[in-house]
Amino acid sequence: MKKEAINPFILYGYEGPEYFCDREEETAQLLSAFRNQRNVTLYSPRRYGKTGLIQHAFHQLDAEDGITIYIDIYGTTSLKEFIEVLGQAIVQAVEQDRDGFIHRVGRLFKRLRPKVTFDSLTGEPAIELDIQSKAEEEQTLRDLFAFLEEQPKRCWVAIDEFQQINNYPEKQVDGVLRSYIQHLSQVQFLFSGSQKHLLLPLFTDPNRPFFQSTDFLHLEKLRAEAYGPFIAHQFKRHNKHLSPTALDRILTFTRRHTYYTQYLCNRLFGKTIDQATEEDVDAVIIDIFEEREPIFYNYRNLITPLQFKLLTAIAQEAVLFHPTATDFIQRHQLNSAATVRKSLQSLIDKELVVEVFEEGKTAYQLNDVFLAQWLAWKYG
Repeated sequence: MKKEAINPFILYGYEGPEYFCDREEETAQLLSAFRNQRNVTLYSPRRYGKTGLIQHAFHQLDAEDGITIYIDIYGTTSLKEFIEVLGQAIVQAVEQDRDGFIHRVGRLFKRLRPKVTFDSLTGEPAIELDIQSKAEEEQTLRDLFAFLEEQPKRCWVAIDEFQQINNYPEKQVDGVLRSYIQHLSQVQFLFSGSQKHLLLPLFTDPNRPFFQSTDFLHLEKLRAEAYGPFIAHQFKRHNKHLSPTALDRILTFTRRHTYYTQYLCNRLFGKTIDQATEEDVDAVIIDIFEEREPIFYNYRNLITPLQFKLLTAIAQEAVLFHPTATDFIQRHQLNSAATVRKSLQSLIDKELVVEVFEEGKTAYQLNDVFLAQWLAWKYG
C-alpha cells in the first residue's frame, strides 16, 4: 500500500492523481493522440509542469497494461549518451529484476560489450556502451527501436528536453531518429522541451525530417479557478486552514507558475500548525529571499551591466509586451532599441528570460519567478 505523502505539495516526481492539479484537457489530448497512434510535441517554459503532465498521462496508460518510458536528455552531450540513456530506460521498463536487467542488456547490446553499474545509493542502473563508429550508433538505435516494436504490449516513449539534440556534435540526429521512428507501428513518441525557439523548428521547418509529424500541445499556466481550490483542499484535508487572502497572495506572487507555487505552498504547509494567513505567506517569502539573495546578487557577475539592467526592468514590468517601445526604454534608461534587442536575445539564450504568450500576444518575463519578485522588491 502506498504511503501518504508527508507534504501534499510535491516538488519532484509524481505521487498520484490526488496530488496533481487540473490539466484535464491537456491529459485528454495526450491520451487521445497516444491511443490513436499520433506522436506529440509538448512545449512550455521550464517548470510549468510538463514532466508531471507526462507522468500523469503515463499513469493512466500504465493501467491499460502498456509500457511507458520516460527519459530526460538535457544532460546528454552526444548521440552516444542519448543511446545509453534510452537503452537504460527501455531495458528497465521491461525488466525490473536486477539479474534480469543485466542479462537483457548483455543480449541487446552484445556487439558493444556493455558495462552495467548500479548507483550505490539509489540502486539505479547505468549502461556504458563501447560505441566506436557512426555505423555502430545507427545499428544500436535500430536494435533498440526493433526491440520496442517486438514487445507484446504497446509502447509510449517520452523524450524530454528533445531540443538538446541540436547541440550534439553529430549532424542530422533528427534525420537518423526519424528514419527509424517513422516505421514503428507499436510505439508512439512524445517530444517535449522548454526552449521553444530550439524545439519547434525541429517540427515546423519544412526542411527538417520531423516536419509535420506530430500534434502540438502548448502548456499554459494553471487556471486560478482550478489551482486555488486545489491548494485550499490540500491544506483542508490535513486539518489546516488557509485564509482566502493568503491564497490570493500565493497565486499573485507566484503568478501561477507551477514549480514556484508548489514550492511556496510546500514551505508554507510545513510551517503551518492550524491556520495560515497572508502574513504567514509573506514571512515564508522573506525566508526564501534571504536564502537565495547571495545567488541572486551573483547574477550581476554573470551577465553584463546592460543585461542586468534589462533583467531588472523586465522584472519590474512583470510581463513585458514591447521591449523596444520608447516609453519602456526611457522609463528604465536602457539606451537604444538596438541595445535592448541584443541584450534581450542574450538573456533568452542564457534562459534567464523566456518568451511567453499572454493575452494572445508574445511577451517576455523572467524564467525564475523568485528572482523576478526579488529584483522588483529590491530595485523597484
